Amino acid sequence: MPLTSIAKKSWPLLVSRAFALVSVVIFRMFLNWNNLNLTVKVSDLAGLLAPLAFAATVVERAVEILVSQWAAG
Repeated sequence: MPLTSIAKKSWPLLVSRAFALVSVVIFRMFLNWNNLNLTVKVSDLAGLLAPLAFAATVVERAVEILVSQWAAG
């Protein structure tokens, strides 16, 4: 398969990757942080992920309700 056919099929992906790269560069230029000390202890991990688990549960239930309403007619 020639390279041009691959580029034609996946041009939205290539454009979005280029846009993401440019966005990261612009973000880095305007927010000039020298370093971020993001350290997480393993013992604190469950507490930090609890809100994410709750949000995932709520979204999953909402999707189940929407699908059941759509299937019912």
